[in-house]
Amino acid sequence: MDIPNELRVWAEHVVKKYDPVAKTENSSYYTQSNLKIIKRSPQVLILGINPGSSGNYKGIDPETFLGGNPSFSPDVNWHLWKGLTKIFRAGGIEKLLENEEDFVFSNIYHFDTPKANQLLTKIKNDYEYIELTKELIQKLTPTMVICLGKDDCMLKLINSPMSLIDDGELLYGEINNIPVYGIPHTSKYYTNEESTMLGKVLASLYKKEILPEKSEISNRFKDVIKVFKDRKEQIKPERILNSMIEDSFKKFVGKELCEDGKSYKISPNFIVRVSSVHNGLVTIRDCQFKNGLNYIKEPIHNQDAIISHLEKKGYIVKSDDPERKTSLGDKPFRKYEEWKQGPQYVVLSILKEIDELGSELEEIFNKKEM
Repeated sequence: MDIPNELRVWAEHVVKKYDPVAKTENSSYYTQSNLKIIKRSPQVLILGINPGSSGNYKGIDPETFLGGNPSFSPDVNWHLWKGLTKIFRAGGIEKLLENEEDFVFSNIYHFDTPKANQLLTKIKNDYEYIELTKELIQKLTPTMVICLGKDDCMLKLINSPMSLIDDGELLYGEINNIPVYGIPHTSKYYTNEESTMLGKVLASLYKKEILPEKSEISNRFKDVIKVFKDRKEQIKPERILNSMIEDSFKKFVGKELCEDGKSYKISPNFIVRVSSVHNGLVTIRDCQFKNGLNYIKEPIHNQDAIISHLEKKGYIVKSDDPERKTSLGDKPFRKYEEWKQGPQYVVLSILKEIDELGSELEEIFNKKEM
């Protein structure tokens, strides 16, 4: 099969379908890997849901579309990709993600949106988009396909996938005799045990050491599956606590949710995040905060006085973060008097404190130099 020519034909089909809708909705669309360099069948095709960004319409031709996303490379610092690499590394097959001729990364849908749930319903319900993805699979004929996500990825391609590991951890189906495996989306939180389990199982399936049968996988990998399930039981209380925290904020405070979907604005210049890490943690930041440390952060007005106020309230200031890029202060749940009664009793105290803290910090911030 002349794969480069087959991909050009596929790109023509994609542009013909996508471009009129993209123009109407003023949306951009693109694939991820540079498909111009693919001369042979890749070892693995990885499919996400859709590109996680937001751009305006730019008319493109099939050749440009084949060029993919210039921001994507095997060493890209995306949470999704780091999670996937961790799984492959656990199975000893990480080299598959190093050579861009060995793998292809694409999406079920090519329209970009900041979040997958922002895709238009009319697009999700139009099966022609899924047919285009199946066409890509058939033209690439990879050794295996890995679908990131169950409902918006795996179940779009395979109507009734077989469960190889319980709770949707590993699903299986075929398209033209090409094995398709569905795993939880790697943008979500994975425990080390989950990454290890999936990595080892996927590696054995890729090497054809085992058949895609639940009984065989359960027997051969019973130890790592048990370790994963035991760990899952351990973290249930943390997840319950997280859910309780989120519900409490929405119900009692009604604070403005920040762009990261996890922090809340408590005043014009300050934000808070409450999480279950380390058995509960309250983190205060200023509004310059960005994920990661690769950004320039200027000291905020009256920063020393603000930090001093937080310390009096029991917040811990990290000594290894002099520029306060990660936080102005963190307060573990155990610092609250109600901690002994249980974490759930701390939430109301946090809500009360944060209400007061927002105005207190803003007052210090707005004072003349202190």
